Amino acid sequence: MDSPFFVLCCLQGSMRIMGTAPQPQNWTGTSKGGAWGNRCFMFLIKHFGIVPAYLLLFFVSFGYALRDQQTKKAIREFRSHLGVPTTFFHIWRHVFAFGTSLIDRFAFLLGRGDIFRYTCIGEETIAALATSGQGAILLSAHVGNWELAGNLLRDRIDCPINIVTLDNENEAVRKVLETATKHRRINVLRLSSNQTDITVQIARALQAGEFVCLHGDRTVHQRSRKIDFLGAPAEFPIGPYALSSIFNSPILPVFVVKTGWRTYRMEAFDPIVLDRIPSEKRDTKILEAAKKFSELLESVVRAHPYEWHNFYAFWDSSAQ
Repeated sequence: MDSPFFVLCCLQGSMRIMGTAPQPQNWTGTSKGGAWGNRCFMFLIKHFGIVPAYLLLFFVSFGYALRDQQTKKAIREFRSHLGVPTTFFHIWRHVFAFGTSLIDRFAFLLGRGDIFRYTCIGEETIAALATSGQGAILLSAHVGNWELAGNLLRDRIDCPINIVTLDNENEAVRKVLETATKHRRINVLRLSSNQTDITVQIARALQAGEFVCLHGDRTVHQRSRKIDFLGAPAEFPIGPYALSSIFNSPILPVFVVKTGWRTYRMEAFDPIVLDRIPSEKRDTKILEAAKKFSELLESVVRAHPYEWHNFYAFWDSSAQ
């Protein structure tokens, strides 16, 4: 088994071969609600359930839909790429849907997860990978509610699950969120500017035969390539595919969308396999894999547009 240091050197080499430098994004990884707002919603959920929290969200989301210019612009851009009109009602529905996903996440982590039901399509594929011992990358996106299903999935498969997440919250918000996140059933690998540290953590998890959950739609702290998405170029990270090619760990695209007030649908697609490949073919194979994932993501957001939660300038405006 390769050492983490050797693997890290290979990964950094492959990242230099592929793509452009990391691109600046308007998304920063911080939540818009402050510590007081998060504390208020968590209090309602813990003591009264999700219905009062949804009622409060109904009014709060109107405020965001009226005042948050960046979010409004991002939603209009997204819907224009879908080829559908945008009114204030559509903007509010997007904001409200995002808020409900956060409330559901808190509800689960605060011990009220038994109110939710979910169906899983392709669970046998996930189970087979869990018992293979080779490790796998579960690749999703900021669509629907991945963490909720990730915690639920941990009860159904006998394999450690690690989720890589960016933690840029201020200290006040972080302390409030710690009340709920301490009940997570999955391991959290925190992404920071120290790419070496997170790479070593991912390497160890994959070499141990564990699952590593990554998002394939945002490019913070990693290299990317422009790929056509909903009719225009957008930056997609290539790191997950480089990892897959180095560790011989298959990529399993998984998307989780809300289908009702308390129901979710998780679908696992066919694995994307990137065997160890010669360096001269690495860029082509990785780009093909990234394009395949973007096509799957496009099919999901077309079917569930309000589950799209990228509220920043997602597309390359210079190319439009």
